[in-house]
Amino acid sequence: MHELVRDLVREEAAAPLLARLPLDDGALIAAFATRGAAPLWVAKTAYGESACRRLRAEAAALERLAPLALTLNLPRRLAWREGGSGAGTHACLVQSAVAGKQRPCVWNADHPWAELPGVLSAAANWLRRFQRLAGSEALGLHLPAWPDLVEQVCADAARDRQQNPEWASLLAALPPPGEAALRSAVVHGDFWAGNVLWQPPWRAGVVDWSGLSAGSALDDLLTFTSNLTCGGAGRVWTRLGCWQALWFSPGRPREFLRGWAREAGYSNADARCAFYVFLLRRLRWELGLGLQTRNREDRLRAVRDWSAVVAWLAQQRFPDPFTPMSL
Repeated sequence: MHELVRDLVREEAAAPLLARLPLDDGALIAAFATRGAAPLWVAKTAYGESACRRLRAEAAALERLAPLALTLNLPRRLAWREGGSGAGTHACLVQSAVAGKQRPCVWNADHPWAELPGVLSAAANWLRRFQRLAGSEALGLHLPAWPDLVEQVCADAARDRQQNPEWASLLAALPPPGEAALRSAVVHGDFWAGNVLWQPPWRAGVVDWSGLSAGSALDDLLTFTSNLTCGGAGRVWTRLGCWQALWFSPGRPREFLRGWAREAGYSNADARCAFYVFLLRRLRWELGLGLQTRNREDRLRAVRDWSAVVAWLAQQRFPDPFTPMSL
């Protein structure tokens, strides 16, 4: 147990440990409560430079998000401590617990024009509020100009190709995103159903903020839909099949995405650019080439899934989800 956690437990007399969950790179998350079964605070510990770097990013993000914590039901940073160096680097972040439970988000791809899942619609409503309230001025974030952001994403991919020859062809296969004159937006960075906690009927709380950064107005919605579970009778849905049905086939999910792009003031060309920036960044995230590290099994699964996706995109000459096409 990290020394900061021991100090806090002593101060609160007897705070029972509710759960311990091992994470990547020697990190550990533990939830504590002092009454009933409701968690009051959560301690995340990390050992080693890689795990501490990710935890440091989350601690900084929660500090920036503090003005919005009550309005958007976000965790608040309660305590932070780090020390050591090299392999002995260690850190601990204590944050307030967010009440609620996860809800699965399943889309029935056999009925593409059916109403969207309630979880997706409610998550989109939360995301609209977040984008409206979390401008760079509100959080004190420096948002780079869009061309600079695209240049950085492409530079990261180029560096990854050199350092990871086993994935070089995969990283090289996605084309440069293209030209667009967009404004960068503040994004959560890993906005999927697993990071959204719900209280009845649809009050959302969002956790795991290590990916807070600049992106496009489409990034978080694309992340959420890219992680939807596709259902349908008699078919096992692959990543490629699910994305084809969601983004490249007529139906309510694609119309919803196109409407979101129009709300943001994006032309089709702008939206296509934002889409391929998202794909490049998401590929790096799932390969564990950024803050979020991955074990060997997760990397191999990502390579398998993305190889099929990128091959299909290349065959289709890298289309976008905003222009009708026939599959």
